[in-house]
Amino acid sequence: MLFVFDRPNHCSFWMKDTNVALSIGFFDSDKTLLQWVDMPPHEAKSEPHSIYRSSRPALYALEVPMGWFRKNQIQAGEKFRWVNSEK
Repeated sequence: MLFVFDRPNHCSFWMKDTNVALSIGFFDSDKTLLQWVDMPPHEAKSEPHSIYRSSRPALYALEVPMGWFRKNQIQAGEKFRWVNSEK
């Protein structure tokens, strides 16, 4: 899932009611990956949720299955681009 924000900001995510392990990548306004972090499901109902924050202001956040960034060898500093599917 791709989140697009109105303006760059320090983003925070948590795993409330999410039973699937995810990774999240934070991208700046130039579409450069700032960082990615793994987000395991929150299991203990009695414990507070972990909060995952961007280290710097981000304009985009991409949630993918946990391990996707590692599996695809995607590192901080890499960029994404929009793909035009119209031909």
